[in-house]
Amino acid sequence: MSARVCQVATKVSQPFVNLALKVEKRAVRKTGALQGAVAEQVAFHDAAGTDAAQASTRRFVAEQQSLFNYRIARFFHEARYVANGEYFKGYSYKSLIIDLRTITKMIALYLIFRIFARGSVFPAITPDSPFVLALETKANPNF
Repeated sequence: MSARVCQVATKVSQPFVNLALKVEKRAVRKTGALQGAVAEQVAFHDAAGTDAAQASTRRFVAEQQSLFNYRIARFFHEARYVANGEYFKGYSYKSLIIDLRTITKMIALYLIFRIFARGSVFPAITPDSPFVLALETKANPNF
């Protein structure tokens, strides 16, 4: 490469290098400020030459697997709580608003995920639909 190309490449990449250095300095500073059990785990893994984040992820996955049956039992306990009517004994206007907000969030999440998964909220096109021609020829059927 010519010297001119190297100079341009250096000027273009310099802001990204500076940003990476700032991110690294902040991460080192934050790692030095760790306290408690997390700091002990990081020190232990540094001394052993292993990755603390990988060990933490493995521990998290193992804990979640062991809690799976607990979550199933807890779900049925809560479902029984609602089905027996105990949930509605102390029901108030505030509880209604909270429930409506929860239902609204669930509907919104359903629609968002449906849009991302299918690209549309409309039902799928049937094989005998007049819009199939447009999909096959990529032409606008309105003209």
